[in-house]
Amino acid sequence: MTIKNRLIDQEIQQLSKEIGEKIRQERKLAGLTLVDAAQALGIAKQTLSDLETAKKPVGLMIVLMVCRQLGITLLPIPTGQVKQVQKYLVHL
Repeated sequence: MTIKNRLIDQEIQQLSKEIGEKIRQERKLAGLTLVDAAQALGIAKQTLSDLETAKKPVGLMIVLMVCRQLGITLLPIPTGQVKQVQKYLVHL
């Protein structure tokens, strides 16, 4: 595996963790247990757990569906511009 591929894998892993943390946060704010949320979303409890913890890959369609149902908007930001966008968003 090339260094570039390893860096991309690390970025994907970090992004997965961030999305999982946001999903867990929104689920808890909604007052839902893992079991209740999984049932409401129509997915297995283990799938939701894997998504929240980023320990195992979860299909993109499931990620998008869960985010949509929990009111989470995913904003794609090109690599290399994340810090610049974060600085801009802080000032809004």
